[in-house]
Amino acid sequence: MRNLETKVTPKEAIEYLTESKVLETYYAPRMQEDEMTALGDVLIAITTKQLKRCSLVVAFDSAYEETSVIQRLITLPYIKQVLHVTSSKDLSSLIWESPDCRGYFILMQDPEPLFSFLEAGEEPWDYEGKYIFVGLTKAQLERVTSSPRGKKTQHIIGLVKGSSPEWLIYRNQLYWGNGVALANRWRVHRFTSNAEIFPDKISNLKGATITLITFGFAPHVLYGRGKGGQHAGRDMQVAFALSRVLNFTLEFREPPPGELWGSKLENGTWTGLVAALERNVGHIGMANIFLSNNNDRTDVQDFTRPYDADGSCFMARTDPPQPHWQSLALPFLEETWLATFFGLLLFCVLLYFTGRLSAIFGEERGTFQSLISSSLYTWGIHFRVSLDQVPEMAPTRIVAVFLGVYALILTTAYCSNLTAFLTIARPPRSIETIKQLHASGQEVLGMGYFFRTSLSSSGNVDIKSLAERYHALSDFDEALSLLKGGRGVFLESRKYLEYLISTKFTVHGVPQMRIMKECYAPYSIAIATQKHFPMKKSFDRAIGWISESGLVRRWFLDVLSLNKQVAAGAKETETTAENGDLDAKGVIPLGIDHMQGLFYILLLSLTLSTLVFAVEISCC
Repeated sequence: MRNLETKVTPKEAIEYLTESKVLETYYAPRMQEDEMTALGDVLIAITTKQLKRCSLVVAFDSAYEETSVIQRLITLPYIKQVLHVTSSKDLSSLIWESPDCRGYFILMQDPEPLFSFLEAGEEPWDYEGKYIFVGLTKAQLERVTSSPRGKKTQHIIGLVKGSSPEWLIYRNQLYWGNGVALANRWRVHRFTSNAEIFPDKISNLKGATITLITFGFAPHVLYGRGKGGQHAGRDMQVAFALSRVLNFTLEFREPPPGELWGSKLENGTWTGLVAALERNVGHIGMANIFLSNNNDRTDVQDFTRPYDADGSCFMARTDPPQPHWQSLALPFLEETWLATFFGLLLFCVLLYFTGRLSAIFGEERGTFQSLISSSLYTWGIHFRVSLDQVPEMAPTRIVAVFLGVYALILTTAYCSNLTAFLTIARPPRSIETIKQLHASGQEVLGMGYFFRTSLSSSGNVDIKSLAERYHALSDFDEALSLLKGGRGVFLESRKYLEYLISTKFTVHGVPQMRIMKECYAPYSIAIATQKHFPMKKSFDRAIGWISESGLVRRWFLDVLSLNKQVAAGAKETETTAENGDLDAKGVIPLGIDHMQGLFYILLLSLTLSTLVFAVEISCC
């Protein structure tokens, strides 16, 4: 190798750069007329075979401006844009969006404007277009395919001049490998093979690695709980099914601790799972992700089609049931008790006056001529006590008969209901609607800021007010600890709340938590992806097959069954819950707790009797 630090002539310098291929790396060598003709032939062949019914974009720099290649391209009977490129700003001025297929011919001897444009970000660009680059070396073409835009474009080819007048056609690998691969050759007016120039690269990834951002979120993502220590859960089963259908390998990564799904910061950047997709650290994200544009997240990520549905609901602590002694009053409503009391007074008076009137026209027992005795007689019938004396006169007997029928119906209804209320604990009145939650003033606990943004954007005044009381947390254990302490209600997906109640908050068959009857909002569940993810169409198609087969529901039920098997203690608790206090014959024996009201009445009667006795002694 020559030492260029010594003085050399211009001719020697050019010879050195040519021998070391430095010039070839930066600028493709100029072409002869026959090579230019061959280039025009291959571009026309690609257009007629690969770009039928497509619109065209022809962009070129000064080196190609007056060539026959450009003249042949712009005279093709296609809708087209023609652009003379002098800087990267010219490329930005192109109309990159197209509803139909589009082919992009980019012919540039000086690639620097192109590199400046491609490496400036991911927009603007047509990720569905088919790109044909001319004038670049193989190394330059690899630089194009490794740019932020090139990495997410399925179809890129480059024509590199081989031995005259041969043209080598390289194509990008996308997920199949690094760099570019030789796809075909053009020699003597034809392709040397029938190989596809623009093959389908998204239906079979040939074992390529796709990075999945996720974290433990039962029952949808369970680490190491499946067969052979694999991850389990509904979301993991969906991911494994996609990997088998599209032939790729999954690599799992987690967002930083505490960031979970991610939140939008004041400076506009994101944290958590969304940030990993925005920075292209991961390809896809799964953790029961709601399909939502909350906080404009679709500006930095995309979604596949949904594969399941869920809803966001409020979980609250279950207050202790009302004490059993109150069961004695529960069989009747307040108005029924009031009517019964007035009926009792009415019959006491009616029986007394009937007895007095009957005594005027004949013989009637003295019992029915005394108000106190008539009252005791009426009370006795209500308590189903057999009486030794019966009325003598017909009017009094008629009143007594109707009193007996009335008391029979009344006491039968009361006793029937009383049995139910003695054996079943009556839950206390609790918050069941969003309006009641708003009136209660309780805090709303949630993970991250997703729900606060959603609540604040609602048009419902009651829902919007909950955003002001929303308490964002980053740790599930902290949220559940506050919930158990009665600090508020917990807002999350319904399936997750049902899982929590059945596995963590059920003691001796009695759930310690409950889900409010009125939920907040329904959501579709989808896979979050990078912006402009090339595999999105293939994912959507495969997810459609999975959803239509009913597998998603089956996987969810399987993971619930798996958790019951793993948590043997929970399974025993569930069995106890189903049986409750049943004895061998399926009958619930009544304990002191059930009958406490009876003992309270006994104690009250003894106390009153003692007080009356004391008063009588003191007075006498």
